[in-house]
Amino acid sequence: MSARRSTGVMLIASGSIGITIGIIISFTGILAICGIPMVLVCIPMVIWGYLMKAKDRDLKDQEFAERMLQTQAVASGVNICPQCRSPNQITSPYCSSCGFAFDPISGPRSISAVDPVEAALLGNQIKNTREPVFEPEDF
Repeated sequence: MSARRSTGVMLIASGSIGITIGIIISFTGILAICGIPMVLVCIPMVIWGYLMKAKDRDLKDQEFAERMLQTQAVASGVNICPQCRSPNQITSPYCSSCGFAFDPISGPRSISAVDPVEAALLGNQIKNTREPVFEPEDF
């Protein structure tokens, strides 16, 4: 997803620079033969860059909503199948719709749906410890 974002930003930046250079070159008269086509080529680049950036934002929002749904489901005792998105009981070892095998309850469970920061905070809450953010300074 970051490749899509960087590509969109690069298209916007290079298209904007191309349009600016093309307009400047077009005013010289003789070089208008190069400047006008440059502007005509760079306008679709800028539009395409903004479209890629908007698509990336939509994908990011959708993935965030799915992670929040997964986190809420796990907290309420429901497994959501990653393949077919159907809810299952947490005690069920397999998905009732597609047969996907969930991680065993006794084994270590992946926390892919939880943000690493949330996992660290949850770990500190479970241990009931508070670790200082900054190291104490010795004077």
